Amino acid sequence: EIPEHWERNKVLRLFKQIGSGTTPSSGDASLYADEGTPWLQSGDFNNNEINSTSKFLTDKALDNYSLKLYNSGGVVIAMYGASIGKVGLLNIATTVNQACCVLSDSDHLLQKFSFYVFINEKDNLVKKSKGGTQPNISQEIIKSHYIPVPPLSEQRSIVSYLDAKCSKI
Repeated sequence: EIPEHWERNKVLRLFKQIGSGTTPSSGDASLYADEGTPWLQSGDFNNNEINSTSKFLTDKALDNYSLKLYNSGGVVIAMYGASIGKVGLLNIATTVNQACCVLSDSDHLLQKFSFYVFINEKDNLVKKSKGGTQPNISQEIIKSHYIPVPPLSEQRSIVSYLDAKCSKI
């Protein structure tokens, strides 16, 4: 239940950019480096802010695999594996693998509010997963999912309240 003056809308209608990435060939050492462009995998986050990644890619990997660089501020959702439904908030610009769905650029939602909403929505998204041994939530499931959209002023208040409570924890 949400307050009457809030809206509910599909994720697809709320974000200008929704996408994921890929995994460059792990057998080609020239695609990975000790430093370079960050490459986020779903195991790199667990309902937290993302300030770094465990792996980096070379310019060759970016070119050969047409990987998109997502800007800081995006919300990332793990779509499968042991991390399914976990959420991250990008504090860095990064590329991602195919198990990550990045949502960014919204005129209707504060990114930090979106981060908290998707942490709350994990069970609802996972219930929509497909597959037997390893259930998956696809970009299509995420795009068609409805989330609450309070006015921006209330989003700011909610984020402020949750940030204060979470910092105490």
